[in-house]
Amino acid sequence: MSESAHKRLITEMVILAKRLGKLDGKKASITISEKELAALTGLTRETVSREIKALRNKNILEFKKSTLTIFDTEQLGQLL
Repeated sequence: MSESAHKRLITEMVILAKRLGKLDGKKASITISEKELAALTGLTRETVSREIKALRNKNILEFKKSTLTIFDTEQLGQLL
């Protein structure tokens, strides 16, 4: 993934977490599909899926049944 695509996706996730997320300390849950996230960022769903998988492997977030759970929004923001 290109650096700009990586940054766009993470930036959008952080913004959504602050605006729409159900916050619990540093943890945030957002109801959104990969397709919707792709449309918001101007990326393909496949690109979004690959990046989510990479972030999930780093234990930064989880994505299940259209619910994106960010375990630490500050840590995610530091990846920018």
